[in-house]
Amino acid sequence: MYLIFLTFSVAQRMIPFFSHSAEPKDEKFISIVFILFLVKTGLVILQDISYIKGLEIVIDLIIAIYTIKEFLRWKLPMFSSPAILWVLHLGLFWLPVAFFMSAISNAIEIFLHVDMYFLSIHLLALGFLTTVFIGFGTRVVLGHSGQPPHASSFERNVFLSVQLIVALRALYSVNVAFSWNLNFLFDIAFTIWLLVFIIWGYRYGKILIFNK
Repeated sequence: MYLIFLTFSVAQRMIPFFSHSAEPKDEKFISIVFILFLVKTGLVILQDISYIKGLEIVIDLIIAIYTIKEFLRWKLPMFSSPAILWVLHLGLFWLPVAFFMSAISNAIEIFLHVDMYFLSIHLLALGFLTTVFIGFGTRVVLGHSGQPPHASSFERNVFLSVQLIVALRALYSVNVAFSWNLNFLFDIAFTIWLLVFIIWGYRYGKILIFNK
């Protein structure tokens, strides 16, 4: 949760700035989310107590509703932005989606006694964290190497590949939970993840090291 909040604290400041959003932000937004994250972390630690899962569902829904309401209030131009920006918008909205899915996962565990196999954690780690990391990393490397922060077809394919990884990893969690015997989904997701980071790292490593 530390890495998630650290990424979130940077993203909630920089993404509206990059998007030229003139909408005023809630001054207490970052403080409230920080407190909610602390409560969420505490509930996860105490999850062996019977009624904690119910409280965790409530906190998950509060975080999801509160964050998506604030993000929408910023009026980010999601559908009219260049790829270098829409990937950051997409990463931002993965955060409330992940917490909403966490609430659903906990509800399924309570009522159906089915473990969703870290579904929400992977939506946070891959959907939010990885998408924002790739988006920021690409923009920063290009911008600080004197190149225009523009996403070519290569970058767009990388951005879309990350979303494919998220979808496959989410399906794998559902597969494990309901015994679909589609365990190959994990191998596919991991292979694409490895290839994406090798290819992206090679391309941008040359820019960082040799400015090529």
